[in-house]
Parts: sequence; C-alpha cells; structure tokens
Amino acid sequence: MTRRRHRAEFSPPEARGTLRMALEKTGFDAASVRADQLAGVVRSVMPRELQIRGVDAPADVCESIVDALAKVKDGGLGPAAERFLERTRS
Repeated sequence: MTRRRHRAEFSPPEARGTLRMALEKTGFDAASVRADQLAGVVRSVMPRELQIRGVDAPADVCESIVDALAKVKDGGLGPAAERFLERTRS
C-alpha cells in the first residue's frame, strides 16, 4: 500500500526536482521558460508526476499552480519566481 502525501509533506527539494524533470521532459529550460509555457507543462505533465509521487489530488494542486501563473506579468516571472527557478538550477 502506498502512503498518500498531502501538499505540506512534499518537500521543497522534491517539488523542485519534480518540476525540473517535467521541464526536461517537455524540452524547456528553467532559465528561460515563460509563465505561459510553465503553465502548459503544469497542465500536461505535472498531474501524472505528482500522482506517481503519491501527492493527494494532483489535478487540484496543478490547477492552483496554473491559477497563480496566470497572474504573472508578461515581462517576466518576478523576483520570487526567479529565485525559485535559480534554486532549481543548482
């Protein structure tokens, strides 16, 4: 039996690694991906990646991420997102 994880139990390193793998699977680079491209990756690849990792309600988690990405301005991801992506490159 696989133990299901809640969002709070998904550590930041696990989240970064999962996102990096999803970006790689779709041919995007964390350094240059735009918010709309990232939203597409989250919609198409992340639900299955989260399901594999035992995250509860992966579709709901992904939808909340897409909702947040929809608020990102076209001029860039913003400082918080840039810091997150910088950490994913290390």
